[in-house]
Amino acid sequence: MEGAVGQLWTLDWPTATVPVSLTPAGWSDAGARWSVDGTQIVFASTQRLSTDSHVWLMNSDGCERRQLTSGKGSEHLPRWLPDGGNNYVVFLRPRHALWLLEVETGEARLVIEEVNVDYVLLHD
Repeated sequence: MEGAVGQLWTLDWPTATVPVSLTPAGWSDAGARWSVDGTQIVFASTQRLSTDSHVWLMNSDGCERRQLTSGKGSEHLPRWLPDGGNNYVVFLRPRHALWLLEVETGEARLVIEEVNVDYVLLHD
């Protein structure tokens, strides 16, 4: 796994087989979260030669990666809403503004202008 800094990997823990890279070398990926049903992973990524970080989505096997946000600056700490669905993700934009993103349409709306960096989402 030399040169794997910032990549996302999976490992079949019971068999401890060879790790599988889910994201390309040269990306700096962080904050990965599995969907409740285990089919998708949302994460923040800064691609090679960029200073901007964006929210991305991919299948749990690393296929069908797609960029969900494209703002300037750092978009990070993506989290699935705790309702058990794969429809919405929340994330932070610069200055710690909390945004709600509809995964299907890519439409994002501001929820809170300033939040603590270590936010937690809870059920009602």
